Amino acid sequence: KYMIDLPNGGGKIPLVPDYCESVDGTAYHFRNWNHAGGYRYPRG
Repeated sequence: KYMIDLPNGGGKIPLVPDYCESVDGTAYHFRNWNHAGGYRYPRG
């Protein structure tokens, strides 16, 4: 599995669709294992 280390202490999550809330032109938006959202990960 691939993992992402979320910024600002969000923890590590598996790179699977369940954790991705949305994608826009500049970033992916994730939630962590306890469903806290708002973690922005820049594209590119």
